[in-house]
Amino acid sequence: MDRVLAILREAEQGGAAILYPHERLCRTTCIVRLDDQVLYSDNEHLSTAGANLLHPMFVRKLNGQGRSK
Repeated sequence: MDRVLAILREAEQGGAAILYPHERLCRTTCIVRLDDQVLYSDNEHLSTAGANLLHPMFVRKLNGQGRSK
């Protein structure tokens, strides 16, 4: 993962808009449920609840407010 993050950071420095959803979903451990809502529909895809959790991150990025935490 460190290699992937390094590549993403390099792309971000070059002007690419990069989102880091793991900052919201995986702090100490990755969460799969929040407030009795399942955040994934399978091993790799977010459920509607998971997508809604990340929605503010996308809005901030698309509005040009940079990296969200």
